[in-house]
Amino acid sequence: MILVTGVGRCGTSALMQYFINIGLRTGKMSWHKRYDAGNENPEVLNINNKFRKRFMNGLPMKNAKLYEMAKQVDYDVVKDPQFLTFPSLINHWAEARDDIRIIYCTRKPEHIVESLRRIPEMTSPVYRSHADLIVQKQNNFLARLDKLELPYTTIEFPHFMHFPEVINWVLEEEGLTLPDDIETVWRETFQHSKVHIK
Repeated sequence: MILVTGVGRCGTSALMQYFINIGLRTGKMSWHKRYDAGNENPEVLNINNKFRKRFMNGLPMKNAKLYEMAKQVDYDVVKDPQFLTFPSLINHWAEARDDIRIIYCTRKPEHIVESLRRIPEMTSPVYRSHADLIVQKQNNFLARLDKLELPYTTIEFPHFMHFPEVINWVLEEEGLTLPDDIETVWRETFQHSKVHIK
């Protein structure tokens, strides 16, 4: 199963829309009109929120019931930014199941900060003010993936919109079937008039 994550304002929502448009199993997802973003999987969000609640309550995050819930998630690809913002989550998903692959969306940190400042309530004030903290969070996440020896692909927004072969290669590596009109779907999904660049 592919997990899509990123700090935010990095094209994860548009990427998930592409996966929806080519018919991948993503589950029922939510969209936030105020932020012009979304496509998170509520089932995965619920599990991760429960993991985080245990941590906040001083309980071990490792939990047989939550591990079983993670095992039962049955989609081709899901999105949750919490995998990056609360990176210990990835350890527990990797322990619960052996089919995890990451697509990590990134962007120039100063552009992330600029975009987040337009929507003050969207995320922590820390991220809206300090690009260097975003870099630190990203580096820590990648180091964790390397330590866990999880396969991952890093793509940079908005440049990845011009290179569909990278994403499609990941999908083929996962054994997913791609439609014959995939190039047309890519162009229609990533029209500049539809994708939130700034």
